[in-house]
Amino acid sequence: MTLSEQTEPNTHDQTAKCPVDHHTLSTRHIPFVNMHPYSPVTQDEKGVWHVRDYAAVKQILRDHTTLQAGFSSELLKEMPDNKLLSRLPVLFQDGDAHTEQRGQIVRFFTPKTTRTNYQRIMKQYAHEMLAELYEKGSAELSELSMKMAAGVAAQVVGLTNSLRPDMERRLDQFIRNNSLEQSHISRNRIKMWLAEAGNQKRMLQFLLIDVKPAIAARKKRPQQDVISHLIANDYTDTEILVECLTYGTAGMVTTREFIVFATWHLLENGTLREKYLGGNDTERHQILEEILRVDPIVSHLYRRATEDIVITDTITIPAGALIDLHIDAANIDKAVFGENADSPCPMRELPRGVLPPAMSFGDGAHRCPGAYLAIQESDMFLRELLAIPTLKLKSKPTLHYRNSIAGYEVRDFIISVGD
Repeated sequence: MTLSEQTEPNTHDQTAKCPVDHHTLSTRHIPFVNMHPYSPVTQDEKGVWHVRDYAAVKQILRDHTTLQAGFSSELLKEMPDNKLLSRLPVLFQDGDAHTEQRGQIVRFFTPKTTRTNYQRIMKQYAHEMLAELYEKGSAELSELSMKMAAGVAAQVVGLTNSLRPDMERRLDQFIRNNSLEQSHISRNRIKMWLAEAGNQKRMLQFLLIDVKPAIAARKKRPQQDVISHLIANDYTDTEILVECLTYGTAGMVTTREFIVFATWHLLENGTLREKYLGGNDTERHQILEEILRVDPIVSHLYRRATEDIVITDTITIPAGALIDLHIDAANIDKAVFGENADSPCPMRELPRGVLPPAMSFGDGAHRCPGAYLAIQESDMFLRELLAIPTLKLKSKPTLHYRNSIAGYEVRDFIISVGD
């Protein structure tokens, strides 16, 4: 079997059939890392396998014989004090333990729960962020989106009883100063332990100011949130702390960055912005997912093979190998997404079985459970922000790669609402 045989190819000529002029569209903002020369599956000098083909990436993400190897999961399992965690966070689990825990928490992220429990708070934060923008006249969008994302994530997790405000800043400081690197970059135990020691103060602050008060409140009165669920399942305070850091950072950082990337595309592309603002819920969400396909917030996912994985008749990834899945490359695979795959097109036709965001939320057992929540939350904010007729981008943004999320962050994104 060849790679092209594993996924039905997109034979549509997007440029010829699409009513949107593709020459007017914005293009990908994240760099084309390791794209030239293009090789679907390769092995580097360190033995790491790099997979860039959409079909192969999807195959590996759905392969039940692989283990989670990203987000420093392998380093966490090697920590000398790992005895404090009898249960790893759900993001780092595999197999039956992961399936059971994910099945229990997925109810907090369903479309029904999102509409019933979180829509009001989304609107509230969107209005507050826009009020702040109007009051100041200009603002750094990543700061506004941070407050929005952190506020919503706090509701889902249950971090709503903090002793001091600015929880998002405490989480951001933890992420920004967390020097643990991806497991394929460093296996240096001394460096790992020093990095962990450097995080102790920030973790203790987060525990005492944010997590402990939330635990105490929910022991007295359980809520429909993650912390209440963890307490009911006899999680220790330390285990709840780590889960809160996982959910808080995952829900906050990725949504924060996506709001900025989406605004960037929609400000650059008048046609796309017009279609977005004039669309219904389904049409707007499709546009946002198309933008996310082009500029995935998480550029790489990592897996560890426990058995040989046959990709083609001539390519087999051996058991024990570390696999770097290039989401940034798979998402613009021309065999699947056609020509101009690196531009977000609202009328793009996708092959059967291919979701609009492609691999941006992952796939298989570890596909992001908060995908709908993230799109709904972003849409709630963006449709009000982009409806401002005088909204402008004041300065050229900067991009930085962050190992902790294996993706890019946008900074210096100053927007204004002046004439």
